[in-house]
Amino acid sequence: MNFLPEFELNKPEEIQDFLDHHRIEISTLTLDAIKRAVNEDLLYMPIMKLIIHQIPVAVITVYRENFDESLRKCLMHFQEAEYYEQCAEIVKLLNDERLK
Repeated sequence: MNFLPEFELNKPEEIQDFLDHHRIEISTLTLDAIKRAVNEDLLYMPIMKLIIHQIPVAVITVYRENFDESLRKCLMHFQEAEYYEQCAEIVKLLNDERLK
């Protein structure tokens, strides 16, 4: 958790737009966070920090009870973008006993 990606926005109203237009980047960060959490047997993992005017307003975090659902959303985004290597990683992770 030494490095947490930060995204600077201009105003709070931009948060939803950012989330909608950066799905692949967010999905990649989410997949990486979940893989690390599973490997380290963690209950949650921060994904990224949103900043508005140099003030951190949100740390997006994924929790173990939501790993499955989050991975399935990432899978959908990767399938739409035809990122099949990431799709294969997610399917493998969804079948990993440590995820249960």
